[in-house]
Amino acid sequence: YLAPHATEVIRHVPRSRASGESVAVNVAGAAGSVIPTGVIASADGSFNSVIRFYETKLAKQSDLFGNGLRLAGATPHLILKNTSPAAIKATPKFIPLAGSAAGGSVELPAIAIGPNQTVEVGLNALLNAVQNRRDLDTASVTVSNSGAPGSLIGMLYSSDKTTGVNYEVPLRDSGPARSMTGAYPLKISDDYTTIVYLTNISASPTEFVAQINYDDGKYVLGRE
Repeated sequence: YLAPHATEVIRHVPRSRASGESVAVNVAGAAGSVIPTGVIASADGSFNSVIRFYETKLAKQSDLFGNGLRLAGATPHLILKNTSPAAIKATPKFIPLAGSAAGGSVELPAIAIGPNQTVEVGLNALLNAVQNRRDLDTASVTVSNSGAPGSLIGMLYSSDKTTGVNYEVPLRDSGPARSMTGAYPLKISDDYTTIVYLTNISASPTEFVAQINYDDGKYVLGRE
């Protein structure tokens, strides 16, 4: 029970260190009445990340996409969750920044995921390829899904081998045209560096326009 405008903190200790877990929040109130936020932290402080919550009923298609995954000098992790009551198959593919047309994508074997099961995907084949290929220093990711829209969610991150810093890459369905645009705050002053990755997930060439809005106007970065 949550009182009006109240916040409650729930702490959970994992049942096992050998596998990942997932969390679902079922709300009895009106849609949007509860805003969940989650944080993962190791006991020794060596790891921390966020828990992203997804409204699976709003998913427009089955597959998941992510980009800007750092692989050079890092250890990647991919965790997938089947949210449905039926078994599904998921097929991860890691694509160089030059795109699939350049060849050399690393596609892993299809993974069978049981009803409501959470699995961590073995990435040894990807790590072996990264050792000999500079074009995989940073990659985009596609996870094909045999199930219905919203039946697959995931978490993708890499841990820097030198600094221990974790870089999370959101995995999400692409949705309808233009749904992935707009209103991302970024900071470019002082010692901040902002990198934007744009990935064309379709089978045809496409155009994009990147625009930064500021107090006195706007600046169009480019068009390809």
